[in-house]
Order: sequence, then C-alpha cells, then structure tokens
Amino acid sequence: MRAKYSIVSVLAAVALSSAAAVAAPVSITVPNYSFETTGGWTSSQPDWNNGVGVVSEVAPTGKYTYVGGSLPAPADGTKVAVLTGFSGWTGSLWSDGLGTLSGTGGGAAGSVYTLTVAVGWPNTQPNDVIPSGGTPSISLLLGTNVLATTAVTPLTQGAFTDFTVPYTVLSTESASDQLSVRFNWTNATTAFAQASFDNVRLTVDAVPEPTSLGVIALSGLLLAKRRRV
Repeated sequence: MRAKYSIVSVLAAVALSSAAAVAAPVSITVPNYSFETTGGWTSSQPDWNNGVGVVSEVAPTGKYTYVGGSLPAPADGTKVAVLTGFSGWTGSLWSDGLGTLSGTGGGAAGSVYTLTVAVGWPNTQPNDVIPSGGTPSISLLLGTNVLATTAVTPLTQGAFTDFTVPYTVLSTESASDQLSVRFNWTNATTAFAQASFDNVRLTVDAVPEPTSLGVIALSGLLLAKRRRV
C-alpha cells in the first residue's frame, strides 16, 4: 500500500512540475531588440532586414518626451526604428531568423508565443493621422508564413504603447523554418508620416515535449520502485 501511495505522489509531483513549466514564460533573444547599435539616419539595420521607407534614428529631443535622457517607457534607450514615407509608400522591417519552434522551446502543440513591441507616434509629425493615415501592424512569422498579426491602434502622439501578438502552437507547423518578427505600414495620407518601433520582446510558455514527459514519468516510477525496495 505504501508503494502505491509513493507512485501516486510522484506522478502528482510530475503533473505539478509540468504545470509550473507551462506557467513560466521564457524570454527568446531578439538581437538589436531596441535598435541601439545603429546611429543616426540609416537604412542599415544590424540583425534586421528592411523594405522601402525604413530608417533608424537617434530620437531627437522633442520628438518624444524624454525621461532622464531616454525614451519614455515602454520604449528602451535613445534610438528607434522608423517606418516612414509619403502617400502610397509601404514600409516593412523584419528580423533575422530567431530559431525554430523546437529550438526556442515551443515545439510542442499548445505552447504559447507572445510578441510585444513598443510603438510610438512622434510629436514632430503633426500630420501623422494614425490610424486614419494607415494602420501599422506587427507580426510573428514562421518562415514566410504569418502565424499571427495585430493592428497597431490607437496610438498616443508623443508616447509609446505596448502591443502584443499571441500565438498558440498547433501540430502542423514547419519544424525547420525560423521564427521572425515583422513590422508593416502603408501610408494612406498625402503627407509625409512616420511610426516608430522599439523594445521588441518575444517569450514562450512552453508545453513539455511528449518525450520529455515520458522521461520524467519513468524517473518517477523508478524512484518509487527504489523506495519500495
């Protein structure tokens, strides 16, 4: 009878440890996540790839309200990535590959990825009628497949707002393609306009792989058998 209770206790502990693992999000490294490695106006983005109308800038005083010499939270540092252009321009910026689903811990169905990006509307662009000037979007991709996307609206002029994109892993995604982050914006106004992106964060709430659960359960049974002996 004691051995039976030991097995039940071990399996219960396994279940609790698995639940705890799911509940604890793990951060995934996004290189140059706040665009601090690029200075001045430039189309070159280390660790990122750009389309038409994309620059990086050191945000000048007055464009955003400074707090202690830095951009206001939830932005980070003093530099931002900008999608910019005149009417009809479509700007895009996407990261290099961040790893496969399995490589980033989310290979099992039910794992949840959460992308968070701080998006700003600068004070020095009063004609940026966002969202009526065209709504920017942020997306999480796997290879060329868009897993999830969200429209960036509403925005507050002179400030940054966090926007999130959640995605729950199915069982049909590619095992070899890489995750990446993409920003898009088409300027629908007749005026020059800008939107700023900063502080890119990606986390995963990972469901343990079936093989991992099997190893844990087997270890628990062996431990119970040892105690019985």
